[in-house]
Amino acid sequence: MKNPKLTFLFLSAVLCLVCVLSFFSTNQTVNADAKNFGRIITEDTIFYKDEVCSIPLFFLPYTYYVKVLNETPLSYHVEYGGDGTLTLDGYVKKDSLFFDGLSVENPFPKLSLTTLCTAVLYQNPDSTLPIQYVFENRNLTYYGSYVNLADKRVFCVSYNGNFGFIAEETVQPFSLPFHPNELTFIIPDIPTDSPQDSIENSTENPSSDLIIKITVIGCLLFAGVISLFIAISSKKKTKPPKPTFYDENDYE
Repeated sequence: MKNPKLTFLFLSAVLCLVCVLSFFSTNQTVNADAKNFGRIITEDTIFYKDEVCSIPLFFLPYTYYVKVLNETPLSYHVEYGGDGTLTLDGYVKKDSLFFDGLSVENPFPKLSLTTLCTAVLYQNPDSTLPIQYVFENRNLTYYGSYVNLADKRVFCVSYNGNFGFIAEETVQPFSLPFHPNELTFIIPDIPTDSPQDSIENSTENPSSDLIIKITVIGCLLFAGVISLFIAISSKKKTKPPKPTFYDENDYE
């Protein structure tokens, strides 16, 4: 193009188009990735063995994610774990997951438990089917926890390629931090002032009330003085003239 102004306008339009297309393509990539992950928003979200959710295995860790593979009429078929650990596939009820649309990194917890003593790794959460012994100071990969029929808390773990359950009292105490993603599923509380709060607020600031009262009284006094001054001035202006007397000699 020979005209420099037209050339500038053309290049500007092309640059804007490229920016818009790159923006939308980036957003689509993030959203497509986010749709694959459902978030655990309660502390009693259960990971089930079967698609009708009748065989519970353990509670999934609060605020973390599961990867959704597909869905059934009652549940989501999900994948949990991986990244150097055993990957589990199971099912979660549809109403138990929240899709926050956020970009997800490290969706599963990375936590290692250490045994305090020789313990038994069981195949089931009710601790009736033993797999093997685990000696003291062994590291176990954590997946979740569960309270079994005996009202005992057990942890779902993997060890040496085996997946199973181990008693809470046989491992060192630990804490699991929340996933770093924002907790968008929590609705913030909006504080409202009750009548009692209003009364307390008014009693907590007696000086401001006193200032208001003094100001009002001062204004009333000032208005009274002005009214009195206007009334006196009006009386002076309307005062009748003094009577005059004349002598008959004045009309000679």
